[in-house]
Amino acid sequence: MTSDAMIATFEKQKKQAQLSVSLKKPYFETKVFEDFRARVFKVLLERDELIRNGIREVQGAALIGPPGIGKTRMVEQISADFRQLVAKTGGLEFGSNFWSVTIPSRATVKEICELILRQLGYPISPTSRRNPDYLIGLVRSRLKDRDVAALHLDEVQDSGRYTTNNTMKQITSNFRNLMQDDDWPVSLIVTGTMEAKAIINDNDTFLRRLEPIEVLPMEFSEEGVALKTAGKELLKKAGVLDDGLLDEDEFIRILMHASAQRFGIAIEILISAISSAGMSKPKTISFEHFAKSYYERMNCDDALNPFLSRDWRSIDTTIAMDRHIKESRQTRRKPRQR
Repeated sequence: MTSDAMIATFEKQKKQAQLSVSLKKPYFETKVFEDFRARVFKVLLERDELIRNGIREVQGAALIGPPGIGKTRMVEQISADFRQLVAKTGGLEFGSNFWSVTIPSRATVKEICELILRQLGYPISPTSRRNPDYLIGLVRSRLKDRDVAALHLDEVQDSGRYTTNNTMKQITSNFRNLMQDDDWPVSLIVTGTMEAKAIINDNDTFLRRLEPIEVLPMEFSEEGVALKTAGKELLKKAGVLDDGLLDEDEFIRILMHASAQRFGIAIEILISAISSAGMSKPKTISFEHFAKSYYERMNCDDALNPFLSRDWRSIDTTIAMDRHIKESRQTRRKPRQR
């Protein structure tokens, strides 16, 4: 039975959820984002010119970095920017669409192709005995039907049933062939964690055509101002006051440390803390809101919370964050039948 108190709490949670989602809409550009966007734009514009001139070998792009830096969101924003610019400048002759697929854990080439085809509206039965070459051909044909210029493979480090040279060669050789086709070559956009480097580096041609950009940990001298600016924009959007907390260099350093030096996670912590402050009275952001946000994310003791511990520099947030991300992504496996 619902009480007035339960209804009031539910309404508050509803408003906080609405505020939190609204704060996730703005995108804050970084130097890495600008560099990767420039690379992707260059690859896709050259692709159109290459095909027009009868050249059927195109380039791709890759972004490598730890989880939580915002790789997937970067590609989403780049895709949106590209479509808008193409529409405003007369279009492209050989397609301008992106198609993104998140690679399931330990997926084979065949399983990746089946997933792409299902998402393209061409379902393939999991029991199908079609070989990878045939399925790659189907993928290429369906991408052409959709005017897809770029295929984004996300979390590519999860591909391959086993991490062996043979499985990596199967992945690189099959998907490399999408970039060199007589009919419809497609640029590959690859994103993944540091483990993905092994897959990309396994094939010289794959590596040369993707030219990976590696995301390094945040530096205060580089991203400190960007975080301050992003935080103040979010505060303004949420109608939350700031008594000067975001102007303190020490606070920004703590925020960066808490996020394991990953810009995407730092923004997520900012949004969570500001959403919480937006529901409090007075609506003024404080250390307590950030401490609560970090606790809700990591479920850690106060001594391991950078926003509460005086010895915050000694907390290894990288290990803690990686463990948290890994656990949050794990899915339960069915027990073996005996």
